[in-house]
Amino acid sequence: MQNMTLDPTIKEIIEVTKEANNPPLSKVPLSTVRQGPMKMRPLAGEPVPLAKVMNHIIHENGNHLLRLYYPKDDTPLPTLLYFHPGGFVKGDIDSHDATCRALAQTSNCIVVSMNYPLAPENPFPKALDAARSVLYWISSHPKEIGSDGRIAIGGENSGGNLAAVLTHEVKDAPFPDISYQVLIYPQMDFTLSTLSHEEYAAGYLLERDSIEWYRSQYLKNNEDLTDPRISPLYAKDFSDLPTAFIVTAEYDPMQDEGEFYAQKLKDHDVPVEYKKYPGMVHGFFQMAGILDTAKLAISDVGNALKNHFEL
Repeated sequence: MQNMTLDPTIKEIIEVTKEANNPPLSKVPLSTVRQGPMKMRPLAGEPVPLAKVMNHIIHENGNHLLRLYYPKDDTPLPTLLYFHPGGFVKGDIDSHDATCRALAQTSNCIVVSMNYPLAPENPFPKALDAARSVLYWISSHPKEIGSDGRIAIGGENSGGNLAAVLTHEVKDAPFPDISYQVLIYPQMDFTLSTLSHEEYAAGYLLERDSIEWYRSQYLKNNEDLTDPRISPLYAKDFSDLPTAFIVTAEYDPMQDEGEFYAQKLKDHDVPVEYKKYPGMVHGFFQMAGILDTAKLAISDVGNALKNHFEL
């Protein structure tokens, strides 16, 4: 692994967090845990204005709230279905609004964000079922959302997990056709057995005890941790999956599983652009208001989508 230096701003955030001496998540009320993403929201910077932003509720195997971001008005464009992070326990379309706006602006794609059902009230596989329903809906209603019918899928952390699992589920089906995937420090291996989980288990904002707590909220029924619907790193076949852009952070417990997933795709001749951002920790993609590297990563993802769709 690289031995780079932590970004000074990240180092400062870590010091402040240490001084706060917050209790472990298992000792914090769930309602307080869920306030976290909104408290972090200012770190993403000022939300950029777009041609149009609108909420939409669909009734597809339940009611699902979507937010659609349009970089241009009345122009059919590809769609990026994007799932927010939060360990399957927290986050929503409001807490990650600024990042979705920035992605729409940089990619020239319509970005669709959704409120997937959160654990522990909605354990596995409810978030996956909801994500699948929304994928099928946007694939079936391109005119309704102003899309040209082309689809990319992506997400951060737990959202990257959902995106990756769905690419495996639909790859052999004629519909929906996902041509690109964007995985930002994705959670690909719930066994937590890679070396980076040991090396960065404590002291880098996202700690192992927190990851274990999130896992215990999402997986409630003694599921097999190597089930590919839970840990897509253990899928049997990686051929014919969508072209990928995969982001990891240097000081992230989940760094290895993102890198190993990229390698598995490459080993099966799937075109992959893999970038590990030095000096960064898990969650940095949501900090474009204070980190130039986060701005760069969002721009990199946007340009990758733009190039893929020839926009």
